[in-house]
Amino acid sequence: MGYGKLNIWVRYEPEITWSCRVDDKNEWYVTIKDCTGRIVERCGKPMRWIGPTECGHLEVEVPPGCYVMSAISKATGSNTYTAPAFVQVRCGETVCVNLLAPIAHDCAWYSIVGLRQGVREGIIPEDLAEKAIGAIKETLEHMKKPKTRLGEMPLEKEIREAEKFLNERAKT
Repeated sequence: MGYGKLNIWVRYEPEITWSCRVDDKNEWYVTIKDCTGRIVERCGKPMRWIGPTECGHLEVEVPPGCYVMSAISKATGSNTYTAPAFVQVRCGETVCVNLLAPIAHDCAWYSIVGLRQGVREGIIPEDLAEKAIGAIKETLEHMKKPKTRLGEMPLEKEIREAEKFLNERAKT
């Protein structure tokens, strides 16, 4: 039995929020970390920037354990990162991992969420965060809006509704 296998799939499509399409057009390089954030080593070699993927796929053998992984690419002409994924694998087990690469529009909205969280946690002054949020929103006006699929809620609407919900819960 021994090692487990990770079947890693990278999903990315320009202009689509969280695409389900396997990215078979770009090369991606995967980094695998343990649950403490250290890059995993196998036979003395770091499991960092493993790849490239072939048709959006990479198969990697790992010792049993839990891992956090992500991938990088030049898919957009500059550095593109996937969101991290957590996975557990046992001896002899094969696990599928899907790494989703957000588009620039979504990254901007996540930055806004991060700035607001920093204000709530008291680590970013509110006036500074509001300046940065204003600049990001101005930048968003120049970005092409992502395509939405039937029944899909645009990310900015989802974030606004979630913040409203959390603010109302905080009042009770």
